[in-house]
Amino acid sequence: MKGWAFFQLRQFVGYKAALAGIPVAFVDPAYTSRTCSKCGHCHKGNRKNRNDFVCLHCGFSLPADHNAALNIKFRVSFRAPIVGVVDTGGRIPAETTGKLPGFSPRSI
Repeated sequence: MKGWAFFQLRQFVGYKAALAGIPVAFVDPAYTSRTCSKCGHCHKGNRKNRNDFVCLHCGFSLPADHNAALNIKFRVSFRAPIVGVVDTGGRIPAETTGKLPGFSPRSI
């Protein structure tokens, strides 16, 4: 497994999961290790070292890998944006665009 390219591993996982009837969701892991899984605060300083996560905003702490896994789980569960927030002037996105974020006829 160590020598496989990530794309090849992704293809194998998707193929085997489809055969077993298991749904697979691919998530961009960007900033998952810097973002607090409790309050959502994202900062490079939240990672004290490779193994420990301590939120500078709320003080929440747990092992860094566990925190990142919770953030990935959240993104899959709620189809949350990868990074950033759209400034809508205090209005919800549906009021500004007439569309809900992440919604398309194909997502039903």
